[in-house]
Amino acid sequence: MEKTALITGATGGLGYAYARYWAGEGYDLILTGRREAIYQRAQALREEFAVAVEVLRPQLGRPEGVEELLSALEGREVDVLVNNAGFGYAGKLVDMPPEKLEEMLYLHVVCTTRLCRVVGADMARRGRGTILNIASAAAFAPAPNSAVYAASKRYVLQLSEALHVELAPWGVRVQAVCPGMVDTDFHSRMGVEKAGNWRSLLPFRQPGAVVADAMRDFGKGKVVSVPDVGGRLLRQADRHLPRGLFYKVMGLVDRKVMG
Repeated sequence: MEKTALITGATGGLGYAYARYWAGEGYDLILTGRREAIYQRAQALREEFAVAVEVLRPQLGRPEGVEELLSALEGREVDVLVNNAGFGYAGKLVDMPPEKLEEMLYLHVVCTTRLCRVVGADMARRGRGTILNIASAAAFAPAPNSAVYAASKRYVLQLSEALHVELAPWGVRVQAVCPGMVDTDFHSRMGVEKAGNWRSLLPFRQPGAVVADAMRDFGKGKVVSVPDVGGRLLRQADRHLPRGLFYKVMGLVDRKVMG
């Protein structure tokens, strides 16, 4: 029986790594991406894995874009949903352009939630399915100069854990993936590497390695995957450090990165 994986934000980075993973498992793909390079990526996947790959380019940070994607999915079965589309913004909340603020919240919070609701409901009716929501190690910490990003990823984490409880009785598995530093253009596009040097703090991992570790965690039944040491340390700090001390640590990290 043919199976299909829907992966948002699949032009590069973790999204493309997930596309390669599921194509390698024999799944046909539906990919979304904003950049033209998504077409070259799709063709490379077709040639390497001999699977069907469909490209959609809705603007998922806007209501009309989410409606466009949901309309395209109507009547179709999705066996794996990877909510990966997202972006960061380096700067103080008070300086964040309103349009960027709204786009980030809509993309990370509303789009992810609506896709989980619609696709998850169909999975529950069929008694099977997998939802992988890409959060971030930033979900474990207050992140100065990335406040909205971190807060929205905390939402994705909490949503995923709740969905795990809700959907497990119907045979649907949900995982939140909380990667730390991944070697993509994410940080350069958000402006962090222009302002400081994350690489002096923690090693950057390759997207394929992150996905491999997350899927290994999935195979072990882990609902929350934190596939790197830095992220696991941050999670423990969130759990155990006194909040006042934690705030000071995050302030020191912010000054190191932002200069």
